[in-house]
Amino acid sequence: MQNIILLLLCLIAGVLLRRSGRVPENAHLALNGFIIHVALPALVLTHIHNIHINSELLYSVAMPWLLFLMGATLFSATARYLSFTRQQPGRSC
Repeated sequence: MQNIILLLLCLIAGVLLRRSGRVPENAHLALNGFIIHVALPALVLTHIHNIHINSELLYSVAMPWLLFLMGATLFSATARYLSFTRQQPGRSC
């Protein structure tokens, strides 16, 4: 619950700063760049040492791959059923 309150406070602060004109138009680009290139890797490096390798982590690793394989199979079967071709109308590939 504390995280949600903090998130709402940050959102309200951002709206107020934006309306007051204290932040430039492209402030979101700088903040996103900082989060992706600095804060997120630092967070990962901070918490990676506390992870204990066990079989439960296998589910977290396998789930994206299983979803990708299920999606690829579904779309491939749908394309075959609807007789799609690789050449799409309007493309000159």
